[in-house]
Amino acid sequence: MTSKIVPNFHTRARVFGALLFLVLFLGVVATATAQTQAIYCGSDDGRYRSCPADTQGGVRLVNQQSKNECVQGRTWGYKRDYIWVDRGCRADFEVGYPDDNRNRDRDRDGNRDRDRDRDRFGRNSHGSVTWTGKVDHDIKLVIYGSRLDFYNLSGKSYGPGRYYFSGSGMPRDVNVTVSRNKGRKDVEVTEQPSRYNKYSAIIRITDRHGGDDDTEVTISW
Repeated sequence: MTSKIVPNFHTRARVFGALLFLVLFLGVVATATAQTQAIYCGSDDGRYRSCPADTQGGVRLVNQQSKNECVQGRTWGYKRDYIWVDRGCRADFEVGYPDDNRNRDRDRDGNRDRDRDRDRFGRNSHGSVTWTGKVDHDIKLVIYGSRLDFYNLSGKSYGPGRYYFSGSGMPRDVNVTVSRNKGRKDVEVTEQPSRYNKYSAIIRITDRHGGDDDTEVTISW
């Protein structure tokens, strides 16, 4: 007489648990995959451009298509509802990148840097930086801490000009304003400091008519 082997309760429980884990794991993978989306964004004319996107899940560059280098925080970045590119950067981006640990680490690092800057500059720090130079058509100023970088986007370049800081360097968690002291150019703040642009303030100075013009602006916080 052949005996029939009947799995005991513990064996059945282990098998059921393994199947349940597999189903849940595949569901998580499928959900994460479904949340990602590929988006192309290109600065085809070498100018600043924004591309609408839901970026709350994060963004990563997956395929650079331009010869000009795409550097996050310099020639590309993102806000809550769009990706931006500049200075000839063209690339494919993936939005909704499901990396919760990375987002938590980025938030923690941002809070740590913010607290460090508050300790360094004071919790109610105020200051400004004044830039003076010649503008032919379109330039960009990028302020980070106690540094100012100059980019000539179009027209003749007359060099980086001169700048000086008054008071403390720019902390990370501030809103900046810009005022024109001299010249006929249009000036505006195109990006406030945030974790998405490495806490840089970005200022655009443009003249649709072009031509040599002495310009002085003050960026305050």
